[in-house]
Amino acid sequence: MKNIARTFLLAAAATVSLSAQSLITGPSSSQTPYLTPTAPGWSSTSILTVGDAIAGYQMAGIPDGLGAFRNVDGTMTVLANHEIGTVSSTDPTLLGTARAHGAAGGFVSKWVINTSTWQVISGGDFLTSRTNQMMWNGTTWAAPATAYAYLRPCSADLPALGAFFDATSGAGYDGRIFLNGEETGAEGKAFAWVVSGTDAGKVYELPHHGKYSYENLLARTNYGANPGAANLLQTVVVGTDDTTPGEVYVYLGTKTNSGNAVERAGLANGQVYGVKASSSVGYSGAIALENATGINGTFTLAPIFTNATIAAKTGAEFQAASTAAGVTQFARPEDAHWLDHDSLILATTGASVGGVTVTSKIYQLDFNSDAANGILTTGGNIRVVVDSNNITGRDGAKARSFDNLTVGNDGLIYIQEDPGNSAYVAKHWIVDPTLATQALRESNAVQIFESDRSRFTAGATLFQTIDEEHSGIIDITSIVNDGVVGSKWFLVATQSHAPAAGASAATLVEGGQFIALNYKDGSNSGLVGNLLTLGNGGVVVANGTTIAHDVALTGTGGVFNTTANTTVSGAIGGTGGLWKNGAGTLTLGGATTYTGNTNVEAGTLIANGTLTSAVRILKAGAFGGNANISGSLTNLGTLAPGNSPGTVNVTGNYLEAGTLDIEVWGLTAGTQHDQVLVSGTATFQAGSNLKVTRTGSTFDLARTQSVLAVGAGAYSGAFTTLDRSTQTTQVFFDNATGRIHGTGLTEAQTFADLTTGDNRKAIASALYADGLTNATVLRANAGGSATAKAFLASGEMGAATVAFLGAANADNALDALSPEPYGASMIMAWRNSLQLTRALTAAAPAAEGWNVQVGYDQQQATLTASPTSMNGGYDVNSSYAIATKALSPGAHVSLLISRNQGDSSAPGFSSKSRGQSLGIGFAADLDFARLDLAVAGGRLEADGSRQGQSFANQSLKGSTALARLSFAKLGGLTPYVGLHYSASKLDAFVETGTGANLAVAEASQSNTFAEAGLGYTLPLGAQFALTLNLAYEHNLGSTGNYLKAGFADASAPTSFTVNTYGAGQDIFRGGIGLQADLGAGRSAGLSYDVHSGADLKSAHQIRANYTFRF
Repeated sequence: MKNIARTFLLAAAATVSLSAQSLITGPSSSQTPYLTPTAPGWSSTSILTVGDAIAGYQMAGIPDGLGAFRNVDGTMTVLANHEIGTVSSTDPTLLGTARAHGAAGGFVSKWVINTSTWQVISGGDFLTSRTNQMMWNGTTWAAPATAYAYLRPCSADLPALGAFFDATSGAGYDGRIFLNGEETGAEGKAFAWVVSGTDAGKVYELPHHGKYSYENLLARTNYGANPGAANLLQTVVVGTDDTTPGEVYVYLGTKTNSGNAVERAGLANGQVYGVKASSSVGYSGAIALENATGINGTFTLAPIFTNATIAAKTGAEFQAASTAAGVTQFARPEDAHWLDHDSLILATTGASVGGVTVTSKIYQLDFNSDAANGILTTGGNIRVVVDSNNITGRDGAKARSFDNLTVGNDGLIYIQEDPGNSAYVAKHWIVDPTLATQALRESNAVQIFESDRSRFTAGATLFQTIDEEHSGIIDITSIVNDGVVGSKWFLVATQSHAPAAGASAATLVEGGQFIALNYKDGSNSGLVGNLLTLGNGGVVVANGTTIAHDVALTGTGGVFNTTANTTVSGAIGGTGGLWKNGAGTLTLGGATTYTGNTNVEAGTLIANGTLTSAVRILKAGAFGGNANISGSLTNLGTLAPGNSPGTVNVTGNYLEAGTLDIEVWGLTAGTQHDQVLVSGTATFQAGSNLKVTRTGSTFDLARTQSVLAVGAGAYSGAFTTLDRSTQTTQVFFDNATGRIHGTGLTEAQTFADLTTGDNRKAIASALYADGLTNATVLRANAGGSATAKAFLASGEMGAATVAFLGAANADNALDALSPEPYGASMIMAWRNSLQLTRALTAAAPAAEGWNVQVGYDQQQATLTASPTSMNGGYDVNSSYAIATKALSPGAHVSLLISRNQGDSSAPGFSSKSRGQSLGIGFAADLDFARLDLAVAGGRLEADGSRQGQSFANQSLKGSTALARLSFAKLGGLTPYVGLHYSASKLDAFVETGTGANLAVAEASQSNTFAEAGLGYTLPLGAQFALTLNLAYEHNLGSTGNYLKAGFADASAPTSFTVNTYGAGQDIFRGGIGLQADLGAGRSAGLSYDVHSGADLKSAHQIRANYTFRF
């Protein structure tokens, strides 16, 4: 570990890589790599993707722990765990399909891969027969009667031969053994998969290691300098219990010359110890439970049972003994790896333990041992190498959930993350354990890879899941042996926890991929003639001078580290990518023909020409200029198009996870406001920020104005923050169209301030609440950051808001969203029932039997009392029949049945209704007058539309109760007075259609009227008579002249109330009629009335009837 060259760490510490040579699809993989490089010199090659088949053998899902060794023909053999288990902890149904050994669940696959071409040559199950399953039966190992189902084999270890074989004494097992365990709870078992030697192909249970939820078993292969015989005979295996909380165990066995493979290897009959932290800064005494600060102190090894008793113990008994012995519980131990002969590196993923949040950490355990005789039983020292909470990634997020790891041949720690089902993007890290302090180790940690954001971030174009995991990393540099000085190779597995689909879904279970990672040292040729060549992360440092010569980028490309503003006026070509870091600005002023991708880690890159492949901007980087990008654009930093202002064109997809800064000082794209134009999909991810910069000294977007900030073929997701701190008025962004809309409103105002009148203000307030969504907003002169309205709502509500913001007349736009016209239908319903009761008061009996009148009554009125501009009207007609029978001299009863049809209307509103009514009337002759009592009521069902929104089977009910006194005639005059109560009810309903649908609440109206009138009859001979009528209706009281509604398409509709028509005020009516006596008890009549009031015009009534005896 001394004097290890780490130049690639220095280069990587401030830059990122993503070039055409950095992402390679291997010949056997159907998919590009699931890992994206984030440091120069690194590349990833996809080897095999779940579902890919080699000679009919498919790669199944959830690949995890790996092992590999070199074959004599230059290929390598890879062993891979597949972490398949049961449906859940409560459902024991096995996932997957039956493997070659006869059971479903987890298994180990075996692959042969060409390390020169990365072509997969063959694949198959490692375990081919139940008879090769060597399960412990209490006294020995034997094949089970029924195939054993392995459950969730997680990490793995394929140690060097020396772990289990002492070449000096000949003791041990002379063959490779692959170790893994079941991460399935307290009863998980450990296993040894014999790869070579006399027991090759067999799988042995390891009963003497105890039962717990295994993450991994790590065998020591390094015995230090000049080890003694006792040390060489010792077999040391560390096991990690991946539970919350969990423990770390050390198994110590002895190699032998007899027995089966695991007995000879020392993997049986040994003693298990638990790591017991005995002291630490921040603790008092022995440490039972890890706290948030971690453990920096000493530890001892506490024995758990004995080698003679442990094999018979259950996992629950093992845990109880461990707790009783005071074994320290960590916040979920994960993978581990030996750093050298007496130092172990351990990952914890972090958890909430005892009510305390403990972050993910990397620990180093240094065992006390003598190189010749030490057997690691006396304990040692423990320290925190790094705490994830103190490490920040290229996207600005804190590291988290360390999982698998390895110690590379270079002595550095390579760490993978498993953040679980989280929007956080999983990463790979490098940590140098030789740095003197924890703070130094954390500040120098380097992120080298992350999950492909186009697959593992919500809304992205190739989205699979946000539940991805990196696993199984091993160093294969010596296996590949590519002959390149400084080249490093690693093999990893990734897991995509999206359920598999298709015909093979049951076999595949979930997704995943095998990937080869490679690093090559950077090179800078120096200036040769007029050409500077940078390769594989080679760096040129620019301090503000113009670079006039040409640059060639080779391998994975080169790094421009600008300490001051620098321009490259020469041409940049080659097949590599370009990385920009350093605080200064780099402007590309010459031709740019390089075919690798462009990466901005720090400072600003300005490009005003064509970039031939993808651009990636990291958290500390910024990109601007009028660029044409032939590829995708991913922004985790700041994207500021143009040169105040300008346009960035993207031929591909655009993923925004940082800040998009759009300058606006006019309505002309490219010259007065910035713009990003995307041929593919624009995805706005959680955490992204839109900054709308007001650069014109007096320009503000007005309510009817908008600009296209992001034009795309499709849109996905939404910004999280809107920064309008430079604006003097509110602006809103539409995530579905990429437009910024103006309002003219101060931060303290809402849409209600754009109109007058209670109805419009109520609708405007609801539209502001429902048509816009809340987000974090940076506001001008309003207290900085706040939760406020920021974006247009999705779907119909957003469209309605856009229509309002763009309307020439705000009042008319709000009226188009009003339920007010439904009031016309309610008035029509009760006016119809009123007229039917009046028809009952005109009924007269026959001398004997029934007198029947059939009639037709039509009313039409225009309502002029709208609080807005929505004056409506109705036209209702009734075809009725009244049967009247005398009850006694001077008294009779009348029965009515009616069929009704009506139309109601208002601007943009039309309704057609139909229904029936029933009524009953009673009349009695008094000494001085006739008394009439009548009741009528019915129901209408209406269909229609309002501003393009449809409704059907709308239920309306109308009813009237009437009392009238008609006084004795004074010549031809008949005075009368009356009182009537009329009501209508509208059942709740919801509009449908494209647009802002309303959900209208149940509503009721009622009116009480007193009336006084005078009738006059003028005989026109013996057969005909002319009738005249004049009356005045006075409203004594009304209720319910309002409607409540909400926008049905809103996620949480805001209720609002509007006043509707004021029909029910005082009304004058007058009319003329003609009556004809047809003889034999028959008669006919025809009349025409005109109604007038403060809320009515063009109101009239036509009645026709025919009466006969029955």
